[in-house]
Amino acid sequence: MKKIRAMICLVIGCLLVGIVIASFFQGRQNQQKGDYSARRLTEEEKAEVIKIALDNASVKGMLKGKEYKVHSTGMWLEENRTYPDATIYAWEDNWTRITMIDVLVDLDKKNVVGIVERPIGPVILKGATEGREEAIGIALDSEIVKEKIEGLEYRIEEVCAFENLKTGEKGMQVYIHINGTKVTYVASINLTERRVVEIAESERGIDKIGEEKSAKAVDIALDDPRVKEKMGGKQCIVTARQRLIGKKLVTDVYIEIKEPRITYVATVDMEEGKVIEMNELTSQWFSKAYETS
Repeated sequence: MKKIRAMICLVIGCLLVGIVIASFFQGRQNQQKGDYSARRLTEEEKAEVIKIALDNASVKGMLKGKEYKVHSTGMWLEENRTYPDATIYAWEDNWTRITMIDVLVDLDKKNVVGIVERPIGPVILKGATEGREEAIGIALDSEIVKEKIEGLEYRIEEVCAFENLKTGEKGMQVYIHINGTKVTYVASINLTERRVVEIAESERGIDKIGEEKSAKAVDIALDDPRVKEKMGGKQCIVTARQRLIGKKLVTDVYIEIKEPRITYVATVDMEEGKVIEMNELTSQWFSKAYETS
């Protein structure tokens, strides 16, 4: 009896092993044909994707009369299936008009299954992993960055690689968020020269305290008698943007009046809790300044 049970167990075990092995090889076979989600394209497959894309009549029509370059090959999820994708940048009028074209390719059928076309600017940003820590170190060691953030609490919000399609310049951007505000400094870095080539200020990231300060600044501005006089009870759209003057946080409250169409900017000193300046915004520059301190 024991021998019979042992034989039965052995047979069942062999069947299970056979099923697992068969499933493994079937999975590999399916993966190799038509399923690219679980692996990277080979160099031969990348070359074939580019050839199929550039040979397509619709793509040829989009590129006609334009300069272009194939930027990369990758994967594109479309209707629950992953397709190989060729990304092409096409430009005309000396880079004033740039189009990014993603061409989805079915390597099994050797044809194009989809095309996505959209206009873009000359600078392309993408998430960065390689060189990330190096870029952060260069940014934080830079004197122009230290001048901006010294004495302030901050966090590294994001690190991106960038490429200027027009000039060919490549580098990294480190986003340094100032805690308790909506202000983020963007340090553009040349990794070859190991230096910060530019620093800009923007609003980026989520900061609850910063949001509360913007809301408070709007209330302060709308309660100011000079602002009320300019508004005159008219319908308006109100927005706010924070910036740092040295280490002092101010918030520019934009008050856009619909009729007559005019925009006023009330600058609120967050420490003093009052409007310190008011400007009338024109299409190019401030036309008037009202001292309200």
